[in-house]
Amino acid sequence: MDKIKIDYLLFDLGNVFVYWDKRLFLNAFIEGLKDKNHYTLEYSDPYWLDLITYESYLETGQFNWIQFCKAIESKYGWKGCPDSLLRSFQDIFEPNGKLIDWFLSTKFDAYLILMSNTNFYHWQWISKYYEFLLNKFDHLHLSHKIGFRKPLKEYYLNSSIPLKWNRTIYVDDLIENLKVPKELGAFTHHFEDNEGLWCYLNGYTF
Repeated sequence: MDKIKIDYLLFDLGNVFVYWDKRLFLNAFIEGLKDKNHYTLEYSDPYWLDLITYESYLETGQFNWIQFCKAIESKYGWKGCPDSLLRSFQDIFEPNGKLIDWFLSTKFDAYLILMSNTNFYHWQWISKYYEFLLNKFDHLHLSHKIGFRKPLKEYYLNSSIPLKWNRTIYVDDLIENLKVPKELGAFTHHFEDNEGLWCYLNGYTF
């Protein structure tokens, strides 16, 4: 059977090319709480708390860092150093070295687009330490630039690149982020590991 020709390859960033671990950030946040039991009793998921709500404001450009800190101070009584918390918030990434090496060494005919929910402060860090990776992409489609986050349909439809979705593969580690691209006609892959991705891509030419 002939392989399907793909014109656009769309990749998520987090937990695909780079892994993230927010424990350092959350520990720094907890250190600023007067009542540590407040954190322990109210939340069942110590990795996320309710901070994801405020982080989404960062990722759509609605909050800057000072507004983020004021919001968590208002809700949780957090009293800490905004600069120290910011450093812990930015320094959460580790490279998926094997995937990055494959990506950089592969010659693609397809148009390469990075599609990421991110924010200005994470992007500062990524741009500084992963410029070599970002330069491989033809286009960067970032939530804090366009004002929408995945999985909202508006996120995918507000690309400045006119995509032919039926000639597109979209790769993401979150299943919910694949729903809209699939509805638009794209081929999709739920990223779990490098080998699974390479096996999937073997059925296409790009």
